[in-house]
Amino acid sequence: MTKTLALALLFGSASALNNGVGRAPAMGWNSWNTFRCDINEAIVLEVARAMASNGLRDAGYVYVNIDDCWMKSRDGRGHVVPEATKFPRGMKAVADEVRPAHTPCTGIPEGVFTLVSLVLVSQGSGRREQTAVVQ
Repeated sequence: MTKTLALALLFGSASALNNGVGRAPAMGWNSWNTFRCDINEAIVLEVARAMASNGLRDAGYVYVNIDDCWMKSRDGRGHVVPEATKFPRGMKAVADEVRPAHTPCTGIPEGVFTLVSLVLVSQGSGRREQTAVVQ
């Protein structure tokens, strides 16, 4: 075993693409860490703008993840229905403001959390057949 390990270390090699992937962990902001279920559209947009304007994006913090408690339910087709009191314009409008293609001033990709199990952390419903659909 020791001889095999020594030979592997001496003659082994690894190859990787020189494309920048994996040089740092995925870094960003997650709503659950601070707000838990007290999240809404205004908070998400304020955080995304602050990340862009305060240099966090340039430092590598490039994700805005909206965790649990943003959805109300699923419709008859299984599509996620956002909580209208928290996200009155819907998740697509929020994503359009945060997403780099629509708002170059933030340039931060967004993500939303949903679960493929039967119950979400906040006791919402989930389905195995479908992941989050931004509406």
